[in-house]
Amino acid sequence: MTRSAEARLDLWTDSHALVMLAGTVAVAAGASGSACAVPAAVSFAVLTFVFRGAWAPGGHYGRANAVTAFRFLLAAALTFDGPLPPLGQTLAAGSILLLDGLDGWLARRYGLISRYGETLDMEVDAFFTLALCTVLFGSQRFGAWVLIPGALRYLFVLGIRCAGPPLRRAKSSRWSRAIGATVLSGLTLSLLPIGEWAVAIAGFVTVAVIGSFAASAWQLYRP
Repeated sequence: MTRSAEARLDLWTDSHALVMLAGTVAVAAGASGSACAVPAAVSFAVLTFVFRGAWAPGGHYGRANAVTAFRFLLAAALTFDGPLPPLGQTLAAGSILLLDGLDGWLARRYGLISRYGETLDMEVDAFFTLALCTVLFGSQRFGAWVLIPGALRYLFVLGIRCAGPPLRRAKSSRWSRAIGATVLSGLTLSLLPIGEWAVAIAGFVTVAVIGSFAASAWQLYRP
């Protein structure tokens, strides 16, 4: 990417984080999860416009990005008030989890890897986490603390921007990927009507997320 393109991506990332945090605050104040989903859709449309012509090698949008975009639509649909019972919500969330590996496989298999695809995939994962948190909060079985796993990603982005650590991005590792999978799986299980177990699982996930981001912050500042 050129320096100007990188600067535009940084601006979008910061703006997206602000928008999603504003949506999270609105949900905590009593708004529905769509207060996050609608701004997210607009923000992703802006990202797609910024990367026009560079969505994938060859300039086409690509099947991998299409799967990622479909995952976002499914996650956004979870946030709207509807007739889906907890089991239906869990099955829908499980489907999104299964699709998470498909877009990456398609990108590698067909040479469709791009900065746009990587950014979209990462941010859709972050939004999916937030969507699950808003659904759980909306069920009135959890306190506002359940929104923390969804908000931390965006707080971390803005924190890096304000603090300016020596490194801008923590290295991905098996540990961080395992935590990510645990968080999404745990939040999905918490959708089920399993009483105090759901609260315990969501609580464990929240603690794990806080620890993971603390480790990432340490990595950015260590010599």
